[in-house]
Amino acid sequence: MKFRHQVLAAVTVLASPSLTVLEPGSATKIEPPSSLGFIIQLEPNASIEDQALHVSDVDNPEYLYGLSINAENDTDLNSLLALPQVKQVWPNRYYDRPVPVVSGRHRKTSNATVPVGVQPVHLRDVAQVANINGTSDILSSLKMTGADKVHAEGFTGKGVKIGFLDTRVDWRHPSLGAGFGPGLKVAGGYDLVGDDFVGWNDPVPDDDPLTTCLEGGHGTHVAGILAAREPKGVGFGIVGVTPDASLYAYRVLGCTGGVTDDIIMQGMEKAASDGVDLISMSIGETAVWETGSPYAPLLAKIQSQGIGIIIAAGNEGGQGLYVSSAPAQDASAISVGSVSDVVFATVYNAAGSDGSTIEYARVVPLSSSSPSSSSSEIVYNVFYGDDDDQNCVDQAWTDAIASFPDKERVITLMVWEWVPDHSDMEIDQPGYNGDIDVVRLKKAQSDKILAGIAGQGKNFTLTFKDQTVHQIEQPTGNTTLWFSTFGPTMEMSLKPQVSAPGGTILSTWVTSNGWGYAIISGTSMATPHLAGCYALIKQKYPSLSPKEIASRLQSSATPLEQYLGEGILITTAQQGAGLVNILKAITSETVFSPTKFNLRDSATPFRQNFTIENQSSAPKTYAVGHKGAAEVDALPLITTADVNEMFYWGLNFKSLYANISFSADPFTVPAGGRATVEVDIKPPSGIDPALLPTYSGFITVTDGDSEFVLPYLGIPYKRGTLPTIYTGDLENLEVETQPPAGVPVLPLISTADTGARNNDLMVFNVPAKNVPDGQTRPLDNDLVITTFIDHPSDYVRLDAVPVDLASNPAYNFTPSALGHDIGSLINCLVKKEASD
Repeated sequence: MKFRHQVLAAVTVLASPSLTVLEPGSATKIEPPSSLGFIIQLEPNASIEDQALHVSDVDNPEYLYGLSINAENDTDLNSLLALPQVKQVWPNRYYDRPVPVVSGRHRKTSNATVPVGVQPVHLRDVAQVANINGTSDILSSLKMTGADKVHAEGFTGKGVKIGFLDTRVDWRHPSLGAGFGPGLKVAGGYDLVGDDFVGWNDPVPDDDPLTTCLEGGHGTHVAGILAAREPKGVGFGIVGVTPDASLYAYRVLGCTGGVTDDIIMQGMEKAASDGVDLISMSIGETAVWETGSPYAPLLAKIQSQGIGIIIAAGNEGGQGLYVSSAPAQDASAISVGSVSDVVFATVYNAAGSDGSTIEYARVVPLSSSSPSSSSSEIVYNVFYGDDDDQNCVDQAWTDAIASFPDKERVITLMVWEWVPDHSDMEIDQPGYNGDIDVVRLKKAQSDKILAGIAGQGKNFTLTFKDQTVHQIEQPTGNTTLWFSTFGPTMEMSLKPQVSAPGGTILSTWVTSNGWGYAIISGTSMATPHLAGCYALIKQKYPSLSPKEIASRLQSSATPLEQYLGEGILITTAQQGAGLVNILKAITSETVFSPTKFNLRDSATPFRQNFTIENQSSAPKTYAVGHKGAAEVDALPLITTADVNEMFYWGLNFKSLYANISFSADPFTVPAGGRATVEVDIKPPSGIDPALLPTYSGFITVTDGDSEFVLPYLGIPYKRGTLPTIYTGDLENLEVETQPPAGVPVLPLISTADTGARNNDLMVFNVPAKNVPDGQTRPLDNDLVITTFIDHPSDYVRLDAVPVDLASNPAYNFTPSALGHDIGSLINCLVKKEASD
């Protein structure tokens, strides 16, 4: 069963700032250059001053000694690679700016300057924020992870320095200390780019990370999750995960556009140099392979200095397995998944003229009075708009209410989009709809309005006198959200490692909208929550290393069930160890090593060891067990023509579990002692490797009071034994022509000028190598080979060999009896070191 989200929309602004209206989808697009240069790691004794090509330096030898360059031609790059000072070279990649997830979709336009419907605006001179009272459980996300109880024990992050890379922060917000500098909540930071930076132009650094554009909202929201503490009479009563920590804000994004690797790396280096205890970053881009990351040496060095690194896993859950993002996929980073909050925290009541009470969702309530009117209360007529969402634009709404005499007091009920009736309540970030003020309704509430219109016609009105806030439960509360990115990496490393609340989170926002608050969703919101949990452990145990703190966060997490999955646990490829439990993590006297198992290619039983250390003053008896999680296939990719019906990834999850045996169970560990346990993990059988299946679960350890988990993930086959190049029926690939009888189906061969396939004899006249300077090499007879990759491989090589070549065991090649056998020309050498 489905229903459609309903919205109430006022054509004039009721309680929002004056913004330039943009119709949905009209945001300007910025296309980054085809090449953004390279990042060069230099040998320790190299001289940066000698390299004239550098754009920016990443030159702190304590972390990474190098530079980024723009190589305008191959000669520049090749000459640089030939230098003895050069150690490694990576392409400088572009990252889109982080965009909140709303309405069942990740509203991300490719290389958009700003989210649709938002224009940069300047802040007011004086910060203004709302003050809302009511019965809503504003601290629900803290209660989900036990952070509220840790606060009650006296741990609030005091003395811990948290650095975060994001947009700027509106430090004038009273809930963020209303100031910037030593001794204040936002104690430090740096603007590495300036307002006008779009990702590849020259940055204009600034010592002050104060936001001057509406897109600073993302960083301000993150800051509130980390460390907000509301003064009396301000806001909602929000409390951050570490309300007494010191924040260091590093701006790496301008008001529009994205950012590149070199700027992010500079920001991380700057934060580490400033002496932060951890770095939180809600920025990333799909990278898939972890091998060859430019972040590996930098993050490893930062971590070795005792600095934790917490990075968002990404919001690409709709793409299924193997979509890990950089730099979260790096081995030194803790990658964070997103869990839905159990409540939607800001719901208000409107009064219908027929006596009905209408619940609506908005960050702050609609105004009940107008400063330009002598009336003590505004009464709004309601018009039922067209169901066609193509008419859901400013002009269409204006035309729709033309028949009402008082057009400033008309609200239009619009059917915006289809959503499942079990979906969560969501709202847009402030400014998303420009001057159109939009609120959301559940179906039952919109039905009341329709009934009022049916009974009273144009005489049906709504008033908004009730300004108190309350909550509604979220149907998917306490489950991993549909958009949270699935790992693992292609090398089969478990990512994300742990999850935190990141769905419909109420936090601080820039004060330019007069509210100072927003509710948005994403792994961007989960990451600062987990970073705050990391900081709480750091406060209690300042000598623990980043790996030891990560171990506590993972082993104490709570595995979550698949939403609508009849009790099946969510694959560890999406939730990692589960929802963080900071109360257990900070009070536990049992620690583990390792705290996760990357089984990788494991077609046969796989033996693992882990160590338990009893840090208490008394002996503890432990029992070992197993909880299987969903077996999940990457194929077939489930899609739908209607994007509004695709609200969470419809993976083929099944209750197929590994068989586990242990070397000892139960067993006793003396006070201060250690014990090693051997675990044999036998993967589930009878699974088709063509579906790219994964299996996962949790090794559980209980001490009578608490249960700990050690997640694992593997694939029940050996990738190195399977063909990488697709050799099946080409009809499945919608290729019109088929090879003649007797000719094997192998990579498609065509010419560059037409791209057409020829299954008979094809003659390729290779152009002369000595093409004169200034002339373009002709393409009409160049050989083009199209391949389809069935299984992940870090290296695929195609060789064209003469048709009369004698049998060669290196190629496993035997000439065909068909002299024109084009398929026999091609053979493949596949390197699969990462998967063996």
